[in-house]
This record gives sequence, structure tokens and C-alpha cells, in this order.
Amino acid sequence: MDLKVMTFNVHSGVNSEDAPQRDYDGIAEVIKKSNPDIVGLQEVGRHGFANFPAWETDCEPAEYIAKKLGYHFYFAPAVVFQNKYPYGNALLTKYPIKSATTVLIPDPENKIDDAYFQTRSILVAELENGLSVLITHFGLVKEEKQNAVKCAIELLRKIKTPVLFLGDLNMMPNDDILKPLFDVVKDVANGKNEPATWPVNEDKFVGEYEAKIKNITEQKQARRKIDYIFYSKEFEVKSEYVIQTKASDHRPYVAEFEI
Repeated sequence: MDLKVMTFNVHSGVNSEDAPQRDYDGIAEVIKKSNPDIVGLQEVGRHGFANFPAWETDCEPAEYIAKKLGYHFYFAPAVVFQNKYPYGNALLTKYPIKSATTVLIPDPENKIDDAYFQTRSILVAELENGLSVLITHFGLVKEEKQNAVKCAIELLRKIKTPVLFLGDLNMMPNDDILKPLFDVVKDVANGKNEPATWPVNEDKFVGEYEAKIKNITEQKQARRKIDYIFYSKEFEVKSEYVIQTKASDHRPYVAEFEI
């Protein structure tokens, strides 16, 4: 069976055009053109932030995109912003979903005063075709990442079916915190720092906090691979690549498999 998989941090629907807009239709169009069988989405939300008002609709963005494109979906919120707007990860799939759940990653016991912490989650789903899919978005600081890697490994080791692990892990492949994950599942890029998935606008400053937390002292250092597609031994990788688009601040990352 041939299988196309995408992971895509959608930045709450805000694109990277010169005059940024919240545009979930643009996100949907990118997915439609690529036509993946399975999609893992991160930063799925409609809350107001920065200069963007809340996206007031009758459904959450994951459901909106799924209905627009004809996918099955599951939304896995990690937090609720402004006591109203859930925010987290989502699964879009052409295959019916047998079961799905949201696993919250434990928050660090000790939080650094000047660091941004946010409760994170891992979406765990089993599809009716026998595949399992995990989707996540790791935190920004060391303690969050350590908890996230431990949680992900514990979940992956319990799964007996062929499994895909998709997400924005906020770490480059050479990060020591990430190394234990490579012993459990395989990386479609074989641990390389390419292709770069973030930021889309490589010539624009990423922001003071982002630069600090990601140890970026020069803008050219911002270019990095922090989005991943991991897989179990049953899959054979045919190709992996990013899609060039400004629909988000991340590039969609795609892998094609045979299983």
C-alpha cells in the first residue's frame, strides 16, 4: 500500500504573507493540492492573539478543514485560551478512525520565571486500516522537552501496530534530549538537519523571545528542521520533502511510504 503523510504546524491559521492574515482556507488549499492520506496538524486554534481577533465560527478549525476536504478528523486540545477557545493538535485522515484519545504531557514541576510554558498533548489514534498515528507539538524549554520525549516513548512502546509519529518537536535532530526517540522509531530524514521546516520567511527576524529560547543570535541561524515524521519498521520510505508555501510560519513536511 502506498501512503502519503504530512505534518503541518498551521500557526493558528495565520499565514506568512507580507500582510499576514488568518486564513484556514489557505491551509486547506495546501493540503488539498498535496492530497495526503494522513495529516498531523499542530497549533490548531482560533483564539485571538497578537493583532488577530478570534476566528468566530460554528466549528473548530480541524472540523472546518476536514469537512471542506472530505477527511475524517480528531481534534486533541491541550489548553483552552480565554476560557473559550481550545487549542492543540489534530488528525486528518482518509481512513476511518477506530479510536482516538488525547494524552496530556506532564507539566514540569519547576518552571523558569522568564520562560513560556504551555501544557502540551499527544494525540493517539488507531485507524481502521490497522495503522496507529501519534501527533504532537513539544514545548520550548528543556524541562518540557524532556517530559515530552519520555511520554512519547512510553506511548510508542505500548503500540503493537505499525505506527507513525508526527509533529513539531521544537528541536533539531542533533539535540541530546531528542536522541532516545531515535532508538524507538525511525526518522524519514535519517537524522539530517534538512529539509528546513521553519521559519518560512528566513530573511525576517523571528522575534526576541523566539530568538532567545531557540538560541538564535543571528537571523541566518533561525533556519532549522524542527518538524518530524517518524515511522516503525513496517514502513519503507520512498521520498520526503517540504512544500514551499507561506500559508503558515512552518513549511508542510511530507513523506511518501510503501507499507
